[in-house]
Amino acid sequence: MSLKAFELVPVIENFASDQQKTAIECMDCYEDSLYIGTADCFVMHYKIKEGVSPYGKITFQYQEQGRKSLGSRKPVSQILLAPMLARLLVLCDGTLILMKMLGLGIIDSGFRLRNVTTICRNESLDESTHLNFEVCIAVARKKAISIYTLTEEKILPSREVALPDNVVRMVRDGPDVCLALTAEYCLIDIQTEKKSDVCSLNPETTRPVMKRIGTSEFLIRQRDFGLIVSEKGIAKYQPLDWRELDVTGLAYSFPYILAMSGDKISVYSMLDKQQMQTIQFQSGKVIGDYNEKVYVASEKQVYMLSPVPFEKQVQSLFNQKRIAEGLLLAQVGFASSLDEAQQRQKMRQVEQQAGFAFLSDGDMEQAADHFKEGEVDVRELICLFPDLKPRNFEFHSSAKEQGLHSFADITSIARNDSKLLTKARHFLRDYLAEIRHKAAAYGKRESVDTVLLKLYAEENSAELLRFVTTENHCAQEESRDFLYDKQRFHALGLMYCYANDASKALEVWVKVVDGELTDSSHPGLEYVIEFLSSLSDHEVVLKYADWALKKNQELAAMIFTNRPVREQLGERLQPEFILDFLTPYPLALRLYLEYLVFTKKLEGEKYHTQLALLYLDEVLQLKADSTTPREKLQAARYQLKQLLEHSSQYRVSVLLSRVKDADLHSECAILYGKMGEHRKALDLLVHRLNDYIAAEKYCQINAMGKDRGYRQRLYLELLKTYLQPEEKDQKPLTQPAVDLLNSNTAEFDVTQVVKLIPEDWSIGLISTFLTRSLRKNLSLVRTTRIQQALERGQHVTMCLQHQQHMAMVKPVTIGQERECHVCRKPFNDATIVRYPNGVTTHLHCGRNREICPVTGKRFAASSSWRTS
Repeated sequence: MSLKAFELVPVIENFASDQQKTAIECMDCYEDSLYIGTADCFVMHYKIKEGVSPYGKITFQYQEQGRKSLGSRKPVSQILLAPMLARLLVLCDGTLILMKMLGLGIIDSGFRLRNVTTICRNESLDESTHLNFEVCIAVARKKAISIYTLTEEKILPSREVALPDNVVRMVRDGPDVCLALTAEYCLIDIQTEKKSDVCSLNPETTRPVMKRIGTSEFLIRQRDFGLIVSEKGIAKYQPLDWRELDVTGLAYSFPYILAMSGDKISVYSMLDKQQMQTIQFQSGKVIGDYNEKVYVASEKQVYMLSPVPFEKQVQSLFNQKRIAEGLLLAQVGFASSLDEAQQRQKMRQVEQQAGFAFLSDGDMEQAADHFKEGEVDVRELICLFPDLKPRNFEFHSSAKEQGLHSFADITSIARNDSKLLTKARHFLRDYLAEIRHKAAAYGKRESVDTVLLKLYAEENSAELLRFVTTENHCAQEESRDFLYDKQRFHALGLMYCYANDASKALEVWVKVVDGELTDSSHPGLEYVIEFLSSLSDHEVVLKYADWALKKNQELAAMIFTNRPVREQLGERLQPEFILDFLTPYPLALRLYLEYLVFTKKLEGEKYHTQLALLYLDEVLQLKADSTTPREKLQAARYQLKQLLEHSSQYRVSVLLSRVKDADLHSECAILYGKMGEHRKALDLLVHRLNDYIAAEKYCQINAMGKDRGYRQRLYLELLKTYLQPEEKDQKPLTQPAVDLLNSNTAEFDVTQVVKLIPEDWSIGLISTFLTRSLRKNLSLVRTTRIQQALERGQHVTMCLQHQQHMAMVKPVTIGQERECHVCRKPFNDATIVRYPNGVTTHLHCGRNREICPVTGKRFAASSSWRTS
């Protein structure tokens, strides 16, 4: 693929029209002065003026300023200008001639160099700003180069550097000179005279051609290749392929190398060493770069190779899908020709062009990177998707006017390729999501967020729900309409929530749960109930709680039981109001009462009684149904008994009247126990239910936390229930009584038990009980004696300590005449502070225990003061 980097612009189209036989041989140029050496030994001076045509094309006008014949029939082989000295050096027929730039007069200094084969100047210096003009001269059959200094009137020898062979051609850059000798290329440092070999040369088969292209870098022709060598003679880069060229001249215009050969000029890029352009040019004689301009000449015409602006070159590469090359060219091109601010501006535009080029090529990842680097206006991207534009989108795209791209919208890129279109929309989604919180979106957040919401809604992305519940700047009305049209009802409700319109959100969600609207992303009734349980607008809560209770009482109860911990409950959510509200819903009412009693641990009699009655109603209902599974009935009764046993806040009489009629003996026993009627309770457990274990457990529960005497009386009641039944037809229960006496948990007053035991019982039957009782009593007696002895010893010790203390401390007599040493006021009572040094003060005057308030003396903490 090709790139148009240069255009041929005529400078002199009819050279020396009055001399048909003359032809251009060499030239040099400074600013608007062009000097030409001809084949018939003339030096000609032209003034050239650059202009621009009405069509924007570069044009030139020229005027001959003078000509000078050198008096020979040989061609002029070289011309070198010394602008600061207003002189030029002309090499003709081996003779070096010094001439004036103005008027072309020959300066006869009496010193003429002959047999000169080639000359060169230091190309690293701008000769327009240096008075010290040095020229390197090579003389035939002299194996050396001579350095001469040029003045306005003379050419003065400076120094000479010996060489191993004769010089054919040479180029200088600072101290480094690249030489084409008769058999080799080499480099020499004219200051140190150090020589570096480059490669061999056969002048008979390869015309020596060389050009300085950078600091101590030279391009030389070596057979079929162009080598770029450094000051050390080392090839630094990939060689240029010249196998199809017979290169006769070289020029350099960053970043391009121009090689003349036959009827064409080949342009190579220094960036990748590849040929970029071929310019047809017949009978080329001379090519050179002067003052950053490239001129080329045939025998009768002079042209300038005008560089195409870098912007156009870059765009051409982008159009050819050579985006990486275009970016590289832009970076090096702009860096060499623009200041830093202009470079940044141009590179931003190029990065944007690259982004659109990658976008059109389907490489979305690369496109995103270059859009970010180029700081593209995100609205330009939105313009490519007209169906996503917000309603109030007033931005007018200028991308085409700026040359950023040439396509109308994304559909013209996709060309009915649905996969590519989907890929492009995903690219836009990801790009907007990444930059929405960055500087690139400042002032454009509404457009960015609105488009992003549409993209999320289109694909029903999981990000949609997170997006609408976090900070966003979407156009509210448009976004809600779009969500409704796309049936994203759950997201629509969340969007209402974010806008603090819970009522509207619930209105949508209720329709989804009821099946009027369909949205698979909605979590269902559980989500609505969870939302209501955290909603602070209690009016809305109660409005939709009734709907939820009709759907599912068990779940709906959580609206009231899962409230926020620190919520301030208004009048509408107080327990009394909620209990009335839940009356038509028994399951929810029960769950709420359980929450009040077990979770909140409220001790109101109303709550406990109502919950117990609900439990009792459930038991009675299950008991009345003959099909009720036994396990279910047992679970319901266990729940009721747990509440009756562990709560003491309910009204026993209300429950007892209903339990007695329902034949619920164990529950009735618990209620008798709450009333303190233990004999009735135990009688039910023992004689009605024959549940001796339950009877003992009853005693354990009711004896918990009571004193020893109460525990003994309670167990004695159970023993009496076993041995002295109240009903005449009931027989004493000997074995349960014996088991109770021998139990490790029961406690008895032995004297009362002995009175109760039947006379016909043998000692062996109750031997375990008697033995354990005697041991307990003996242990109790011993423990009591030890405790009394310890207390007597402690009392004696305290008395001794008191006597010793009183013996050490003299008594303080407080009379009417005694005053506080600090405030000098009398003491009103016997509470005083006495310091070890005898100072006495009021309690409030002697606050520091370690320092005497009068003398300031510090005392040990253990003896600092005493109050009495």
